[in-house]
Amino acid sequence: MSVPDMSVPDLGTSILSALVDREDIRKVRRAINQLPSKSREAMILHYVASLSIPDAAKAAGVSKGTLKSRLNRGLEAVRKACNDGSED
Repeated sequence: MSVPDMSVPDLGTSILSALVDREDIRKVRRAINQLPSKSREAMILHYVASLSIPDAAKAAGVSKGTLKSRLNRGLEAVRKACNDGSED
């Protein structure tokens, strides 16, 4: 009797992937925490609390356009912070 060809997942790769993902999450959290308060507030309301743009703007007491500007500045800063040092 022959044994069927069964794919065994590469656990080493999935564990490594999980560790990399965790490190990426840590980098993003650190970057968000270092943002100016207004950008940090916008990022948390929209991306962490999952509020829509209108709801996040209302919670922050600003217009939708202002919230979008703060999100854009925050995202740029987070991207830059997360990419610094990763190209070594």
